[in-house]
Amino acid sequence: MVREAHRRGLDVYFSFRINDVHDSFMPDEMATFKVNHPDWMLGKQNYGGVTSFPTALNFAVPEVRELKFRIIDEIFQKYDFDGLEIDFLRGAPYFMPGTEDENAPLLTEMLQQVRKHLDLRGEQRGRPIRLAVRVDESLRSCQLNGFDVQAWLEQELVDIIALGSGVMDIEVEEFKRLAASKGVLVYPCLYGWPSKYSPIPAELATGLALNYWAQGADGIYLFNWFPHSKNNSENNGPYMTGLMKQLGEPASLRANGRHIVFAADRGRPQSAYQYNWLHCVLPEVLPADKALEATLRVLETFSEQVQLHLQIEVKNLQADDEISVQLNGQPVSDWQRVGGDRLQAQVLPTTLRPGSNKVQMRLVQRSSHSKDDRVVNALELHVLQE
Repeated sequence: MVREAHRRGLDVYFSFRINDVHDSFMPDEMATFKVNHPDWMLGKQNYGGVTSFPTALNFAVPEVRELKFRIIDEIFQKYDFDGLEIDFLRGAPYFMPGTEDENAPLLTEMLQQVRKHLDLRGEQRGRPIRLAVRVDESLRSCQLNGFDVQAWLEQELVDIIALGSGVMDIEVEEFKRLAASKGVLVYPCLYGWPSKYSPIPAELATGLALNYWAQGADGIYLFNWFPHSKNNSENNGPYMTGLMKQLGEPASLRANGRHIVFAADRGRPQSAYQYNWLHCVLPEVLPADKALEATLRVLETFSEQVQLHLQIEVKNLQADDEISVQLNGQPVSDWQRVGGDRLQAQVLPTTLRPGSNKVQMRLVQRSSHSKDDRVVNALELHVLQE
C-alpha cells in the first residue's frame, strides 16, 4: 500500500485506533492482553448518563500507554509511512468518570513521546513524519474526554486535527482560531451513520461539506465511506465515488448541487461517544406546552431563484395533528404531507440567515387516534436549484 501510494504521489498515514472497543460486542476480537489484564479496562461506567463499552482501556494505567507506544514504534520500524494518525475517537472514554481533567496531562505526555519518536525517525529518513489526531467536534467535548487540544497545539505536537465522528455540527472555527497560527490543518469529519443517515445522502454530504468549507476547513476527512463498485455491503459506491471528486471544491459542489440538504444534528450520545452531541436535540418528543427548539446551521446564502423547503419528520404523526413551526421567529405555514411521517413547507430565502437558524416546533392539537408521543426525528432544509 505504501509503495503504490508513493508511486502515485500520495502520502499515506497509518491510522491507529488507539482504544478500539469492537471487542465489547465482537468477542472473537478480544485482545490477549485484555484477557490477561482485566484491570487495564474501564468496565461499564456512567459518563453523564451514557454507559461506556466495558473493554475501553484505562489510559491512567502506565502499562497501557507503554503498550500503545510500542505498537507505534513497531509500525514505523517496519513501514515507510508518511505520517501517523492517532484516532482518539476509536474510542473514548480514556479515564474513569470524573478523573479526566487530572489525567489529561498523561495523554499530552504520551503525544510528547510519540512526537519525539516520529521526529527521530524522520531525521533518519531525511523527511518529516506528520502526526494527525482525531478528536471530538468541540473544544468542550475534548476537555470532557481529557483531550487537552490547546496544550497539544501550544507544544507543537500535532500537524493535523480531524474533528468528529458522526456529529454533523462541527465547531471548525474554534479549532481554527487555535490552530491557524501554528500551521496546523483542521479537517472536519463527514460521516453519517451515528446520526442515523445511513448511508449519508449525497445531498446532505454536499450541504455539510459547504458548511465546513465556509467555516474555514482546510480539507474534508471521510470516515466509513465505501467508494468501491464491488465488494460493497452498503451498495453506494457509484454515488460516493462521484461525490469524492467534488467534496474538495466548494465551487464545484455549488455548481453541481441541484439538490442540497442542510439538517439539524441528530443521533444523541452513544456508548462510544459519550461527550459528543452536546448541542444535539433530536430525536425528541414534540411537546404541547412549550416549543421544542432545534438549530439548522446554514452558512450559504440563496437567491430568489432557488426553492427552499423546510421538512420535519415526526414519528407517530396523525393526519389531524396540528403542528406549529417557526423559523427564526417567523411562522411557517401551508404544510404538505410528503410521504410517511414527513411534512414539507416552502420558505423564503429572506427567512434564513447565514449561520445558526432557530426552528421552534410545538404540537398545537393532538389527534385522538393515537396516544403515542409524537417524536421529531429529523429537521431539514432542502435547496432546489434549476
